[in-house]
Amino acid sequence: MTEIFREVDEELRRDNWKKLWQRFGKYGIAFVIIIVAAAALNVGWHDYQLRQQRSSSDAFLVALELAKSDRIPEALAEFAVLKEDGAGGYAILAEFRQAALRSKKGETDTAIEIYDRISKTSSEDDILRELATLYSVILQSETGDAAALIARLVSIAEDSRPWRYSARETIAVLNIRLGKTIKAREGFAALVDDLEAPRNMRARAAEMLRILDSN
Repeated sequence: MTEIFREVDEELRRDNWKKLWQRFGKYGIAFVIIIVAAAALNVGWHDYQLRQQRSSSDAFLVALELAKSDRIPEALAEFAVLKEDGAGGYAILAEFRQAALRSKKGETDTAIEIYDRISKTSSEDDILRELATLYSVILQSETGDAAALIARLVSIAEDSRPWRYSARETIAVLNIRLGKTIKAREGFAALVDDLEAPRNMRARAAEMLRILDSN
């Protein structure tokens, strides 16, 4: 089939329609022309997407630099534009950065709202939804309903989930708030014993065990 497309393309460039007609017939020509045109459109669309992604990437880096320079209002404005028009995943990344900046400014409720919105957006990847849920819970870990927050993390803490260690650590902390020190100790001990858990998290868990054991 590829060879046919190549031959048709060569004949089209030479404008030798009569030869094409004799060889393939009018329906065969129409079919191949449609396929060739569709392929050209696909290449054009791919190029357009790449241009859009490059543009969004540049805008995202500009917004990050503004944030690093503590020009928060300007950074938020840039991220707001990207949230609406960003290509190739930059829209969702912009939302995460908006929430982080709102939290940094002390606008915790607004940050939680953003994370919760992401976590409930069915079009987003499970990994991103779970990450948003985790961030939302962490922001509420000192004041929110601890039992309800733990319930939100149970599935994220399962063995197959990518954010399981952070979820397990947060659950252990929330169990302390609930006065369930035995469960909290079990959670921290499991993290210490899990050699696949991040090293800094295992160190924090060990320190928490030391504190719990000293009380």
